[in-house]
Amino acid sequence: MLKFDLTPDAFVRAALLHLRDGVEIIAGDEQTLFHPALDTDDPAVHRRFLQLLESERWGSALGEGRIRSLLFFCLRHRSRNWALMVSALAELLERGPEYLLGGAGEASHKLLAMRSQVVREIHRLTGFTRLTPVQELLVGEAPTRHLTGDLVALGLARRNPGTPLVLLTPQGDWLALKGRVRPVDGAPFRSHLDKDSFRRTWLTYYRSQFIDERNNPRHAARAIPREYWQWLAEGEELDKARRQKRE
Repeated sequence: MLKFDLTPDAFVRAALLHLRDGVEIIAGDEQTLFHPALDTDDPAVHRRFLQLLESERWGSALGEGRIRSLLFFCLRHRSRNWALMVSALAELLERGPEYLLGGAGEASHKLLAMRSQVVREIHRLTGFTRLTPVQELLVGEAPTRHLTGDLVALGLARRNPGTPLVLLTPQGDWLALKGRVRPVDGAPFRSHLDKDSFRRTWLTYYRSQFIDERNNPRHAARAIPREYWQWLAEGEELDKARRQKRE
């Protein structure tokens, strides 16, 4: 059994050994009780990977930046569908990188969809997350579905350079500063978010701007996806407007 970290390099090594040598692979954070596992950084594993790579017509494509970027985001997807990702790399090795990047195969097409879902979440949450000043920090909370908390935190930190930023997410909490991010215990900061006075002020303003004749829940859902309505301050008002429209 071969264990890989959630990085493009490690996954490519594991995938190639799985495809050509039939080695069973498993993510590094998954349980391997009764099955001792080698790591993809093991020298013997690395040597075997290089041997296999030389015999592949499209082997060099596995190191391309475009492929690494695609795998980087797909490894963050909550589905953890390693079999699909391996199948997509098999399509690349058989047909070439453009076949994969163009989504021509079934697995390749699904892999591109996975990347889009992850990238879209990062973009949306970087835009929607509101930050609260807490002492010398900025603190926010984001309802991430994928393993994107650190990337959202970095995106928010770039908009607030020089100020440490803590982001709380369901998958873990993060501290970002000066282009670096690391895990942190966010429990002490949650109570400050509950007392956020700006949230109440914003909701009061939002209610004052509502015009019943312009109530358009469908348009609102395009601007702010409904999956975020329970999280944002105005979400309750959007849902109330949607129910009024149906009545």
